[in-house]
Amino acid sequence: MDVVNAAWVDERLDAIQASIHDPEVAHSIEDSLRVAVLQAIAEGAEEPARLAAKALESKAIEFERHCA
Repeated sequence: MDVVNAAWVDERLDAIQASIHDPEVAHSIEDSLRVAVLQAIAEGAEEPARLAAKALESKAIEFERHCA
Protein backbone atom coordinates (compact mmCIF):
# COMPACT_ATOMS: atom_id res chain seq x y z
CA MET A 1 0.00 0.00 0.00
CA ASP A 2 1.10 3.57 -0.64
CA VAL A 3 2.33 5.71 2.21
CA VAL A 4 -0.61 7.86 3.24
CA ASN A 5 0.65 11.37 3.86
CA ALA A 6 -0.39 14.88 2.86
CA ALA A 7 1.18 14.58 -0.60
CA TRP A 8 -0.63 11.29 -1.23
CA VAL A 9 -3.94 12.86 -0.17
CA ASP A 10 -3.28 15.76 -2.58
CA GLU A 11 -2.72 13.24 -5.39
CA ARG A 12 -6.02 11.52 -4.59
CA LEU A 13 -7.83 14.89 -4.49
CA ASP A 14 -6.37 15.65 -7.93
CA ALA A 15 -7.61 12.25 -9.15
CA ILE A 16 -11.11 13.01 -7.87
CA GLN A 17 -11.06 16.39 -9.61
CA ALA A 18 -9.90 14.75 -12.84
CA SER A 19 -12.77 12.24 -12.61
CA ILE A 20 -15.71 14.58 -12.03
CA HIS A 21 -16.98 13.80 -15.55
CA ASP A 22 -17.64 10.26 -14.24
CA PRO A 23 -19.30 10.67 -10.82
CA GLU A 24 -19.15 6.95 -10.08
CA VAL A 25 -15.37 6.93 -10.47
CA ALA A 26 -14.95 10.18 -8.53
CA HIS A 27 -17.10 8.83 -5.69
CA SER A 28 -15.16 5.58 -5.62
CA ILE A 29 -11.85 7.44 -5.36
CA GLU A 30 -13.31 9.65 -2.63
CA ASP A 31 -14.49 6.63 -0.65
CA SER A 32 -11.14 4.86 -0.96
CA LEU A 33 -9.33 8.06 0.06
CA ARG A 34 -11.35 8.33 3.24
CA VAL A 35 -10.90 4.65 4.12
CA ALA A 36 -7.14 4.86 3.52
CA VAL A 37 -6.81 7.96 5.69
CA LEU A 38 -8.83 6.40 8.50
CA GLN A 39 -6.73 3.25 8.30
CA ALA A 40 -3.51 5.27 8.36
CA ILE A 41 -4.70 7.23 11.39
CA ALA A 42 -5.68 4.01 13.17
CA GLU A 43 -2.17 2.69 12.48
CA GLY A 44 -0.52 5.77 13.99
CA ALA A 45 0.09 8.05 11.01
CA GLU A 46 1.95 11.27 11.64
CA GLU A 47 -0.19 14.41 11.72
CA PRO A 48 -3.55 12.63 11.91
CA ALA A 49 -5.58 15.85 12.20
CA ARG A 50 -3.90 17.26 9.10
CA LEU A 51 -4.57 14.07 7.13
CA ALA A 52 -8.21 14.04 8.18
CA ALA A 53 -8.69 17.71 7.33
CA LYS A 54 -7.08 17.26 3.91
CA ALA A 55 -9.24 14.21 3.16
CA LEU A 56 -12.35 16.21 4.03
CA GLU A 57 -11.38 18.73 1.35
CA SER A 58 -12.93 16.28 -1.12
CA LYS A 59 -16.35 17.56 0.01
CA ALA A 60 -15.60 20.82 -1.84
CA ILE A 61 -15.13 19.03 -5.17
CA GLU A 62 -18.43 19.23 -7.01
CA PHE A 63 -19.74 16.10 -8.66
CA GLU A 64 -22.95 14.10 -8.36
CA ARG A 65 -22.98 11.93 -5.27
CA HIS A 66 -25.63 9.26 -5.09
CA CYS A 67 -26.04 7.51 -1.78
CA ALA A 68 -28.35 4.60 -1.18
